[in-house]
Amino acid sequence: MPNDVEALRRKSEKLEGEIGQLERKLEELPLDNGETPAPTTPASEARVNRARKPVPAHLPRDTIVHTPSANAGPDCRGPLKQIRSNVVEQLE
Repeated sequence: MPNDVEALRRKSEKLEGEIGQLERKLEELPLDNGETPAPTTPASEARVNRARKPVPAHLPRDTIVHTPSANAGPDCRGPLKQIRSNVVEQLE
């Protein structure tokens, strides 16, 4: 197992070096439209948080609660209790 981890580490380091070389070559290429290229950033910095913004507070909300039809489990007849809650905001 340690040999596998070491092999993956070496391969990852090799790929990082190759990516760096390719980025430098791209910076040297002239653009067709005459503009200068924007400075490149490492892939980890280039990631953008693409999470949606929350729905504005002034919009009306509808609360829907789904309750079970029975008060006890079908097999053990023990009382039911809430396990989790799922909140979804959706524009219609």
